[in-house]
Amino acid sequence: MAHRGQCSEHVEIQLGPRALESGGTWDLGTLQLSIGGTLVVRDRGEPQLHYLVFDTREHFLCGLHTPAPPLRSELLVPGDYVLLARGPGIAAMVLPFTIRAAQETDVEIQRPAGVRQRLEFMPATGGELPPRSVAFEIRRDVKLFLWDRAEGDPLTHEIWLAPGSYSLATRDREPQSTASFTVGDTEGPPLRIVLR
Repeated sequence: MAHRGQCSEHVEIQLGPRALESGGTWDLGTLQLSIGGTLVVRDRGEPQLHYLVFDTREHFLCGLHTPAPPLRSELLVPGDYVLLARGPGIAAMVLPFTIRAAQETDVEIQRPAGVRQRLEFMPATGGELPPRSVAFEIRRDVKLFLWDRAEGDPLTHEIWLAPGSYSLATRDREPQSTASFTVGDTEGPPLRIVLR
């Protein structure tokens, strides 16, 4: 059983699933509704980039999918956040922002050119068949930089990054596979990640 509660102007409260026996109770204590704020992304370029919002503990909160510009987030609790932005030909970006109660926070998007990096996920020699998709994250200087999924047969993905050093780690699978790589000024060879 899961429960959601919301009220206009206030941030939705989501409580995770919990098993209750017949006639059981679930004491939630006192629930406090926070007056939320909204992220507004101003991006005049085409094509539209892909945006994900995370809190400072790197928990995914929402994507931005407004049908007409400008893009707006759902209501967010006042505090600090990170916006991950990416798209073909554009260097993936990590943009910190702060939400204030009953206010809109504007983020103006610049579109720095990126260098394409191809990723190839491969099963270990003699291992089982590869999965249909692999979730992964990319970090730069320890900070979360990109969060995505490779799909298809073979498992491949293309990303665009600014020149620099990065690390990749698979998510939601044991054992985790990792790789370090460097993006130069021009496109280099594919990065091959062996799935353990």
